[in-house]
Amino acid sequence: MPKHIKYFEWTWLGSLALGIIVSGLSYSAMVPAGMEFFVGFIQFFVFGVMLLLILLISRKRSKIAKWILVVFFGLGIVFYIPQLANLFNLGFAGVLSSLQLIAQCVGLYFLFTQESRDWLRVVKTN
Repeated sequence: MPKHIKYFEWTWLGSLALGIIVSGLSYSAMVPAGMEFFVGFIQFFVFGVMLLLILLISRKRSKIAKWILVVFFGLGIVFYIPQLANLFNLGFAGVLSSLQLIAQCVGLYFLFTQESRDWLRVVKTN
């Protein structure tokens, strides 16, 4: 596995860890009463899907997973921007959430370097 794919994996796994912390810090303030179970399920599901996509890209060379991740990232930004002000009102959660976004952007950069594109282009034979 090339170093840029490793960097992609590390930055995205780190962003997932930051996301867990942000969720813990902001959960009670951001989740409406009576929706705790539903929101918790959605967060757990999204975490699982993102983890799966990251590992499919870095371990299985999945170009399809790469583009699904990129689309999810773009859609996520649309929902993230309005929440950012609320997260900054909670204090440290806003800073951590911003670091999470930066880590994801850096990871996407590494995913699209020539080294990573060449590695994903190679067809595996078993």
